[in-house]
Amino acid sequence: MFKKFINWQKNIQPTIIYCGLSVVFDKHSISFETLEKEMLNLVPYLSDEILKERLKSEKLSREKTNSRRTLFCDFNYPIDDRSFISRNFGIYEINRYKYSIMERLGVTFKMDSCSGLLIQNLIATKGFKLLILYNPYFKRWENNHSKGSYKYRGGLKIYYDTTFKMEKIDLSKRPGRMTVLEHFTYLGGSDYWFGTDYFDIISKKQLLAFKEADLVEELQNGIVHIKLFEMEEYWTEKSQNRLWALREYLKIDQLEEEYQRRKRQHYLTLKSKGV
Repeated sequence: MFKKFINWQKNIQPTIIYCGLSVVFDKHSISFETLEKEMLNLVPYLSDEILKERLKSEKLSREKTNSRRTLFCDFNYPIDDRSFISRNFGIYEINRYKYSIMERLGVTFKMDSCSGLLIQNLIATKGFKLLILYNPYFKRWENNHSKGSYKYRGGLKIYYDTTFKMEKIDLSKRPGRMTVLEHFTYLGGSDYWFGTDYFDIISKKQLLAFKEADLVEELQNGIVHIKLFEMEEYWTEKSQNRLWALREYLKIDQLEEEYQRRKRQHYLTLKSKGV
C-alpha cells in the first residue's frame, strides 16, 4: 500500500506561540542578589496582587556553587492579543550536578510593557554575556529524542542507542538543538543579544558582519543584537537556513567538540590519579 510522506514538523501545532529568555552572565561579574533584584523589578507589571506579595517575600536559594548563573523565564501567550501567561519564572544557578530553583509562579503581564523592559534591564547588567529569545514549545520539539512522541516521522533518522538500549531520533541535523558548552548553553531562537563578555569567543566586528538575518545592530551600550526572523516563522525553510548559518558562524559545533574533548581529558587525568 502506498504510504504518504508527511514531514515530522507536521507534529508541531503553530497556533500558540511561546517566548522564553535564556540569559547567561559571567559568574565572576554578577551576584545572586543582582539577579534577585531583576526579578523584583517585574513586580509593578504583575496583574495579580497575591502574586506580587509572594514574589516580594519569596526567598531564593543561595546554595554556594561554582556555577554559572542563568536567569531563566518562560512565557507563553496567544498570538492574537500578545498577552503573556507565565509557565516558569525563576532564577536557576546551574552546575553539572544540581539546580537551585525559585518556586514556579503563574504570572500574567503584557508583552510590550514587560518583556522589552526585562531585556533592557538584563543586557544593561554588569557581566551580561548572552541572551536568547526562544520558544519553549519549539525547543521541546527541537530536542525530542523519543520516537514514540512523533505521530508523523517523515524525514526522521532513527538510530539505536546502545547505552540506553532503545531507538532514538537523531537530532544532529537540527540547527536549533540545545548544545551545552563550557560557559553557556546554546539553543535556537529568533533573537540573540551578545554582551562584551561574549566577544572573547567571537569579536564584535565579526558579529556585526553576519548577513543572514532580518536585523544586525550595535546598541548604544556596545551590545550586538541579531534578529534572525519573527518567532512565528521559526519552522520555515528560510528561518531554518538562518539558524544553520548562525550556528556555523558562531562555530557552535566546534566549541562543543572542544568542550567534550577537554571533559574527557579531565576525566582520564582524574582516573589515572585514582580520584
